[in-house]
Amino acid sequence: MSGQPFPVDPQLTGVVIAYGNSELIADRVLPRSGPNLSKKEFKYMRFDFAQMVTVPDTKVGRKGEPNEVEFTGEEVDASTKDYGLDDVIPQDDIDQAPSGYDPRAFAAQGLMDMILLDREKRVADRIN
Repeated sequence: MSGQPFPVDPQLTGVVIAYGNSELIADRVLPRSGPNLSKKEFKYMRFDFAQMVTVPDTKVGRKGEPNEVEFTGEEVDASTKDYGLDDVIPQDDIDQAPSGYDPRAFAAQGLMDMILLDREKRVADRIN
């Protein structure tokens, strides 16, 4: 990928993409919206959940008019945050690794697991 501030290793990228913990639910609870934002700062509408679960009086007489409800929201300023981890692997560890074991792939998989666990916790904290 040109224009990246860091080197991209296609093999390690493949390891991380292939890895997934099916027990994690953060992406099902709060799905990622993708990289659709052109800037880190953005605005969105926040709605009070109670207005959607309050049971109104919906009875209407034969010649009556139905009750009216009004939905309100407020525009909120927000921004994205960057998250990541790093693991320093000495070149000697890579050179001396036994056959069939790649310390870089193991670290990439472990780092991805920790990042996903962190997202799981952030989503849980946001929901509770």
